[in-house]
This record gives sequence, C-alpha cells and structure tokens, in this order.
Amino acid sequence: MFRFRCKSRRLRYLAPLCAAFSLISGTAAAASPSPGGVRVVVQEWSPANPTVQNDRVVVDEPGLLGNALATGWAKARGPVCDAIAKYAGKPDLVSHGVTLYEIDCRMAVTGSLTVTGFANDLLTLTYTLPGNEFKAKATQDTVAGAYANPCMFVYYDVTATTSVHLSTLAVDAFKVSIGNVSRPDSCNTAGDVEKFFANAYHFFGGPDYLARVQSALNVSQSIATGPLNTAVASFVDPIARYSNAYTTRTNWIRNGNVYVVLAPK
Repeated sequence: MFRFRCKSRRLRYLAPLCAAFSLISGTAAAASPSPGGVRVVVQEWSPANPTVQNDRVVVDEPGLLGNALATGWAKARGPVCDAIAKYAGKPDLVSHGVTLYEIDCRMAVTGSLTVTGFANDLLTLTYTLPGNEFKAKATQDTVAGAYANPCMFVYYDVTATTSVHLSTLAVDAFKVSIGNVSRPDSCNTAGDVEKFFANAYHFFGGPDYLARVQSALNVSQSIATGPLNTAVASFVDPIARYSNAYTTRTNWIRNGNVYVVLAPK
C-alpha cells in the first residue's frame, strides 16, 4: 500500500503538501458533500519535537457558502421579480403599441453553486438559477378588444457570478447572464400572434431584459451578499487567528469544496 510520509526533519519544507495530501486522501472515500463546503486545517509543528507534525481541523462546515447564497437568494428573489415586473410593464417596451400587464414573474426558489476558482485570496462562485418563468398578457396595436390580447410565457435560466476577496471579506457585485431562453408560448386562444411572439422572443433573449435582471440583482445586492459575507467571515477568522504561527498557506478546491491548509513557515 502506498504511504506518504513527512516525518523527517529534512522534509519539513513539504509541510503544506503533506497536510493537503492527507486532507484530500482522507476524504476521497467519503461521499462528496454539497458544493460550497469549507475546511481549514492547521499543521502543528514544534522545534522541541521536530519529527512530529499533527494536522488539526479548525473549521469544517459542509455547504457553508452554498447555504449562505441560498439564504440570500430567498430574500432577494421577491425584490428581483418586482423590479423586473415594474420594468417590463412600461408601454412600447416589447414593441410599438404593446404594453405588458397582469405580469407574473416567478424566479427559481433555489440555485446550484459551483466554486469556479480560488487563487491569490480571490474565490470565484457561480450560482445558477434554472427554470425562471415570466408570464404576461399584452395589449395590441389593433382595433380588436381586450379578449384578443395575447397571453404568453417564457422560461429562462439565470447565472450569477461573484468573487469573494478573502483578505478584505468583500463580495463583488453579481455579474449576470441569461441562457436557455425558451420560445415564448401562448397561454390563451388569442396568443398565437406571430409578430408579437417574434418581438417577445427578441426582448426576453436579448440585452434589454438581461440588463433589467442585472439591475434587479444589483438592487438586491445587500440582501443577497450579506449572508455570504457572514459565511466568509466564519472561515476567514480562524485563518487570521493562526496567521502568526502558520505563515504558509495552501488553497485547494475539491468536488466544489474549499480547503485551506496552514503550516509553519
């Protein structure tokens, strides 16, 4: 059986590698937790006993960042929908003579987190919210009565990316993209109006609607990122407490979870 040893005084400079290897190999056989978990390990070493190096886990929080984003989004999705509906109800926004009304905006209840990068104290997170729905009726530029107003709905995914600066506990504004936009579909017998549907698809799949979602998320920034800042602080604080004694640090991402290993200089 392969065994990795770092007990020799000559190999003490490999301490961060040894701690990280032990950390990862120790979790390889276990089921992977939900992404966004955080584990901080310190490797203790004393000149009085230089051949002994013990690893001590000081933070072990499965799903920490994912749960924080879910908490923030639960508070933010209502204001985001309200802002989108207010914008989309402006006259002539989709096309000339068309005003959307009876707007029903339904954002995803929860999303999925991906840790996409970790380097130089910068942690990059991507939060994907699938299956968002926008439904509305629309006036039309004809002499027909309200009974002829089309009703339409469209589905789309939202991806919000943000970066966390561990050195300052700051969280960047979300960068938003929209994808997997469905073709608008009708929800009443008057909905099959080709020109309206063509304009609606261009609107919901284009830069105008993307800008509105971006703005709505930015408005809710303090709601969404407050819990995330708290989560970041919960694992940065131990790093700060041990920074004087453990000056060598190695960062890892495994199965979407963040590992930080502190070792003697």
